[in-house]
Amino acid sequence: MKTIILMRHADADFPDIAEVEQERSISVAGLWRVEKIKAIAADVFNGIDLVLCSHLKRARQTLQELALADLGEDRVIFDHTLSQISQTALLDKIKWLPAHCSKVLIISHKPVLSQFLKVIGNYNTKLQEVVNCELLVLEAKVEAWHDVSYQTLKLKKRIVPNIADDSL
Repeated sequence: MKTIILMRHADADFPDIAEVEQERSISVAGLWRVEKIKAIAADVFNGIDLVLCSHLKRARQTLQELALADLGEDRVIFDHTLSQISQTALLDKIKWLPAHCSKVLIISHKPVLSQFLKVIGNYNTKLQEVVNCELLVLEAKVEAWHDVSYQTLKLKKRIVPNIADDSL
């Protein structure tokens, strides 16, 4: 069994005129959402073997705020392709994950995550947009990563921090 947790980065601040897209920080609302997702999905983050994280600042800050204490730097890969990747290229990247890993967190961006969700299942159109800090927990009943396909992946949980509920 292989588990993939897809996560969209936390909310970003609106860009300053001089600020480049790659360096937008997470906002106060983004910090709140990370705390919220940590509280409601703590069990999901247990036992992660590897993290693939977009190199963009808001994704790096999301990972930092998750504070996955048992994860050393040798188990985190900052990947510049995750900011502009297609769903097909993401699946190819998953197929090449290290064999010793069984649970992987991928922190990426809306376009690819929403596309990936659409491809793995027929979901209500309104639900296909992946929101900030949302988690998609996918499982594949396969022995090796190279056997993962859209057909073997099953959405087990979809966890969205409730923005209407301001309590932690």
